[in-house]
Amino acid sequence: MDDIENHAVLCNVLKAKKCGKFFRLYAGIFLKEGNFKKSVTNFNKAIFYVDNDPEYFLLKADACFAINDFDNGVESLNRAVTLDKNYAQYWVNMGDNLVKNGNFNDALAAYEQYMIAAPENRMVLKKIAECYLKTGQVEAAKEALNQLKQS
Repeated sequence: MDDIENHAVLCNVLKAKKCGKFFRLYAGIFLKEGNFKKSVTNFNKAIFYVDNDPEYFLLKADACFAINDFDNGVESLNRAVTLDKNYAQYWVNMGDNLVKNGNFNDALAAYEQYMIAAPENRMVLKKIAECYLKTGQVEAAKEALNQLKQS
């Protein structure tokens, strides 16, 4: 099965949710094979039928990041977090990976996205402060640490 170009016939037979699951599984096969473009295409088809499952958006975000499509990756991750705040942890994981690679400004953006989604977890402010220090923004680092102390 190379690609399913005309999925209308398939989805006329299956109910929308099952059709969405089918394309999610199909996208997952491409994801495992490293064919991220086809994976994104099929996640888009899955999301067309099931647009309220955060896992679909998270997996699509992974595939988008793998092909350096950061705008769509961030958009998909934001949608996953909107649907379920528990997915906000992904922003912290991303920030940690960016710090390991020396991308402190991008890590700041990821940690800030986490703080928008889950402001009650103030411990991320320490990571934000460290990134500010690494980028020479001492006053911003002090402010982040002050906010952490106030919580």
